[in-house]
Amino acid sequence: IGDYFKGEAIQWAWEFCTQVLGFAPERLWATVHDSDDEAYAIWCDEIGIDEAHLTRCGDKDNFWGPAGDEGACGPASEIHYDRHPEAGDATPCDDPVGRFVEIWNLVFPQFNQAPDGSLTDLPAPGIDTGMGLERVTAIIQDVPSAYETDLLAPIVAKVVEISGVSYGVDEDSDFAIRVVTE
Repeated sequence: IGDYFKGEAIQWAWEFCTQVLGFAPERLWATVHDSDDEAYAIWCDEIGIDEAHLTRCGDKDNFWGPAGDEGACGPASEIHYDRHPEAGDATPCDDPVGRFVEIWNLVFPQFNQAPDGSLTDLPAPGIDTGMGLERVTAIIQDVPSAYETDLLAPIVAKVVEISGVSYGVDEDSDFAIRVVTE
């Protein structure tokens, strides 16, 4: 907390996605909270992301917390992988067909929210960041979801074997199998 902030967190996430995982930058999109000009500028000026692949989203998609009526909260930025760039116009904030897969979340807790909803700056901002291992694995293995990866497919198969319920037949059964798998 307070040791580094948006610039470093965004840089390290981008570096990991493009240099370590080897994802092509043109397949990656970033989102920022619609009020977060600082993160937007970092993505453009420091990362050099194509602005066509940088989207501002509202509170529902890009603001975290607080975990209740009051407490730490702040804007978020996310990295999404575009599974189907040929699919035309869409953004990660408006994706009705599941074209984009969120692979990284960068939360910037920089405010304290009072019970009345007002925000004040925290004395030291923080970073809450994470990557979805199963989602990244699905992309690398080029399968539709984490449940088809070599990480989870054997567990799905065992749940199907024990339960006698088929997977991939109806959404209710699939949902139940995924819950047990997790």
